[in-house]
Amino acid sequence: MNIELLFPTAIGIEDNTTDYKYDHQTLINLPYTTNEKFSSGHFEQTVDSYVLDNNVPNLRSWIQTNLNVYASYALSTDQKLKITQSWCIKHNDVPQHVFPHSHPNSIISGAYYVAADDQSAKLKFHRTSVSTYPSIQWQMDPNKSKDAPWNWDWQKIPVTSGRLVLFPSQMMHSVEDELTNKDVRCVLSFNTWFEGSIGNADRFTQLGAIQ
Repeated sequence: MNIELLFPTAIGIEDNTTDYKYDHQTLINLPYTTNEKFSSGHFEQTVDSYVLDNNVPNLRSWIQTNLNVYASYALSTDQKLKITQSWCIKHNDVPQHVFPHSHPNSIISGAYYVAADDQSAKLKFHRTSVSTYPSIQWQMDPNKSKDAPWNWDWQKIPVTSGRLVLFPSQMMHSVEDELTNKDVRCVLSFNTWFEGSIGNADRFTQLGAIQ
């Protein structure tokens, strides 16, 4: 029997193989501040909200190239996306936790890992869609569900220095370190929006004629 995975969510993962050490050190050394209101002191965030534009042009170009490739597959469009805000979050000798959240006012978001290793907390994605059978409860067999990703409630992506993860901005994601690892973990996050105007005048005219 063929079992088709319908309506999957496309996640893009690409590892940077260029010499990125200078750019990483630049980002780690930027001015950071702790926002107790949102982080409970668990992480620091850069004062600058446009770190890609203002500090690391070569890295920005590499990310933009991968963003273009991912967008063409994930969105099935040749319309380019531009990077809007970009900022770094750093866990420095504190538990590696970030509350579940999504990114409003953005099409595709990304996480680029400036400092991380196999001991760092993974990036956790959450399924937020409504169950196909919301009124029925059953006990799933873990041995079966591990091979059925359409049934997963969450999935964790391993992180390492130089790894870029791209995902739809509405996806809920978080960081939950079960081991309370206190090494330095630094991630550069960014949002995007379409370049130019939204919509196609010719396509709009065609649709109007059909209606």
